[in-house]
Amino acid sequence: MERRKKILIDKTFQIRLTVYIVIFSVLVSILLGSIAYLYDNLFHVYFNATDGHMMSELVKKLTTFNPESFVRTIIFIICFSLFITLFGLRQSHRIAGPIQKIRSALLSISENRFDREIAFREQDYFPMLAKDLNNTLKTLKSKKKDSLNLLHDILLALQDIKNNFIDDRKTTEKIEELIEKTEKAVKLYSS
Repeated sequence: MERRKKILIDKTFQIRLTVYIVIFSVLVSILLGSIAYLYDNLFHVYFNATDGHMMSELVKKLTTFNPESFVRTIIFIICFSLFITLFGLRQSHRIAGPIQKIRSALLSISENRFDREIAFREQDYFPMLAKDLNNTLKTLKSKKKDSLNLLHDILLALQDIKNNFIDDRKTTEKIEELIEKTEKAVKLYSS
């Protein structure tokens, strides 16, 4: 399948989903960064503390600012958040793309056009919807064709009755009215 060229297919949906993912990832990365910061300090204290002074060393280490550990934590939070944001945007594409194609197909149906086929990209979600929608389009197209043929047959029968069997003026007018309505229905289904 082809690559999508637009980054945001459905801006409202994709931005909202991405914001939720970013908020979640920032909270998770802050939690993980804090744990890493504490672990770094604990690790340092464990291997550098003198006998019997581990607790006082730990308190001292945790109450003093460690710029190296802090910078590593901030870099981790930024990288993790960026990764999750890009992942979220990619996932939103796999949802928004199929929804956009379905919306486009429904618009075609509302315009009485059943000749299009829906295809999703290989990695998109909801592949069964494309198959179901294509089956529905085929059924509608077939029913439209059958209805059009039936209307055409009715129109021919009415014209035949009018031209060959009716001499009464009132009946002829009624038949002409039915022919007119049938022609309108044929035009409606033909467009």
